[in-house]
Amino acid sequence: MAWYNKALDLRKLGRYEDSIVCLNEALKINPDYMKAWRNRGLAIGELDRYKDAVRCVDKALKTDPRDEEVVMLKNYFLQQLSK
Repeated sequence: MAWYNKALDLRKLGRYEDSIVCLNEALKINPDYMKAWRNRGLAIGELDRYKDAVRCVDKALKTDPRDEEVVMLKNYFLQQLSK
């Protein structure tokens, strides 16, 4: 949980790469941590790496396929890829 919280703080500061590193650590501890996958997708999306962001939110959706926020994120990233 400490890695996840640190990642959120770093993302708020616009330190997306550092946030991703922390989320990677959180996911090593719990590979099924849906919020970590969602926030990893958000941070990666901020870097305009939409294909990778879609992969992250897909992993989040495997845990909770009905999470509306994650579904909306996936749709947004897919729209960005089609531009």
